[in-house]
Amino acid sequence: NDELLEILSETKDPLRVQPFLKKVFEAINLLEFQKNLEVTAMLSEEGERVKFKNSFNPKKAGGNVEKWLIECEAAQRETVADVCVKSSEAYATSKRTDWMVKWP
Repeated sequence: NDELLEILSETKDPLRVQPFLKKVFEAINLLEFQKNLEVTAMLSEEGERVKFKNSFNPKKAGGNVEKWLIECEAAQRETVADVCVKSSEAYATSKRTDWMVKWP
């Protein structure tokens, strides 16, 4: 697969993996990188932004793109689980229309 080879070849610049994220992860179109390359949020194709519960930095993977993509998957799972719990708790105490707007 040409795209997989392209991803694996981008070991030095995590930003160059961005165009392939939607093919690797369900519902992630882009990642939000800070200047120090810390990844703080995931963005859907619709523009929905979900801040990661725990951010991660691809530089700590030492150029191993597979390692930081696994970290991204773990951060996605942890964040989605956390959002599900918090949104379920908020549903009981919020107006439905307010709840729908607040929770991604």
